[in-house]
This record gives sequence, structure tokens and C-alpha cells, in this order.
Amino acid sequence: MATNSIQTVKLNIISRISSLDDKSMLQKVWEMISSSESNEQAKRVFTKEEKEILNGIKKAFKEVQLIEKGKLKGKLAKDFLNEL
Repeated sequence: MATNSIQTVKLNIISRISSLDDKSMLQKVWEMISSSESNEQAKRVFTKEEKEILNGIKKAFKEVQLIEKGKLKGKLAKDFLNEL
């Protein structure tokens, strides 16, 4: 029963938003939705493995930036693949 109630509320919200013709009001709705999504992501707790993966990705991006600045020497793709 609760699912039907949630679906009804969602449909009512969608209908209401669809009927808006005020661009500034639509922008405010969008900002509310966007900030809600980013708040949800900020609350997420990552597992140890996820943190390790994210840290590895951050490290890789920093290395790419250093390579682009000429502060670090990159490897040829062929050499990288040979290491694997």
C-alpha cells in the first residue's frame, strides 16, 4: 500500500513540475533536486575497497597532470602493456 502512495506522490510532483511555465521556478526546483542528490552522495560511506579504488584513481589523475606539466616522465603504452 505504501508503494502506491509513494507512486501517487511522485506522479503528482511530476505533473506539478510539468505544468510550471516559470523558468526561475523550474531553476529553483532543479537546484533543490541537485543539492539533494549531492547531499545523498556526501552521506555515503565507502567501503575500504572502494576507498582504495578512489585513491588509486586520484593518484592516477595527479600523475597524468604531472606528466602533462613535464614534471614526471610517462611510460609508452607498449611498455606498460608488456609489464602486464
